[in-house]
Amino acid sequence: MAASRRPRYGVNTRILSYPVTRGQRYLLELLKRMRPDHMQQIGLGHPLSVVRAHLCEQTVLSLRTQGQLLRSPNNTGPLKVSRQVVTNHDLNTNRHVI
Repeated sequence: MAASRRPRYGVNTRILSYPVTRGQRYLLELLKRMRPDHMQQIGLGHPLSVVRAHLCEQTVLSLRTQGQLLRSPNNTGPLKVSRQVVTNHDLNTNRHVI
């Protein structure tokens, strides 16, 4: 019997505990295309206020990654996680000429 392998990366699913909007739809489509044996969904499981959700993301979520790569698909992720890919939606850049 083969030993169980640790997932290659974690996915920040904090936003799935809220009503479905375009951010959640993006994440749900992303999860459909990822190999379940390669990833671990890491989330809070229940909705929290905005401030508490971000606090939990910075503390609890960073502890749950255990050094693996973290995919944060909705604009933010834990600052303490150095191995992380963050997707920013609707990013706009402006060039200011003086």
